[in-house]
Amino acid sequence: MREPMAPRVALFVSIFIHAFAIVGLGLSALLTPHRPSTIPIFQIVSLEKPKLRPIRPKTLPLPEPPPPEPEPVRPPDAPKLTPNPTNAVQPKKIEPKVVKEVEDKTQPEKEVAQEQQVLQNQVAMSVPQDPRLSLWGARLKKKVDQLWNPPNGIEVAGKVEAVISFKISRDGTILSASVSKSSGNAVLDDLALMTIKRLENIPPIPENFPNDELEVECGLPYQGQ
Repeated sequence: MREPMAPRVALFVSIFIHAFAIVGLGLSALLTPHRPSTIPIFQIVSLEKPKLRPIRPKTLPLPEPPPPEPEPVRPPDAPKLTPNPTNAVQPKKIEPKVVKEVEDKTQPEKEVAQEQQVLQNQVAMSVPQDPRLSLWGARLKKKVDQLWNPPNGIEVAGKVEAVISFKISRDGTILSASVSKSSGNAVLDDLALMTIKRLENIPPIPENFPNDELEVECGLPYQGQ
């Protein structure tokens, strides 16, 4: 038996409607104008740094000065006592006696005489003529001057001189000593010879001088009466 027509018609109508809808959607998509896509644009803007205002320091209020201390109350002065007059006799002041010093006029004369005697007793030194021995000879003469101090009262007439000749080694040792010229008085000659032999701490002969020994003459003067 043949199927009825109604279901077939309904199927065809449904297919036609769906096909028409699909075609309509396609045409609408083709006919609608295409909108271009928008691209976002970013702009770099440089911002200035904000200017900061300086912070003012907080000023603290000054402390209030302390209240002034009250002045101490000064007690009243005690009444002055007047001493009773007395008839006592005050002792007299004893003034010290002023003793005038008598000037000793003979003292300056003695000092002058001693100075003259020291000047007169200065020795005369004779060393080899060499500039390398000038300072050495001056030091040796100073030592003899300090040691030569003859006593007063030696019996000689006028000014005399005893000359002593002696040898010195390089280290300053006296090797030998003798009277090369007499003063005319044996006592004075012995004193002069002993003075030279008693010399100590004699400076050594300079190293730049070639000889290991030196012969020196020394005149020791004396002022008689």
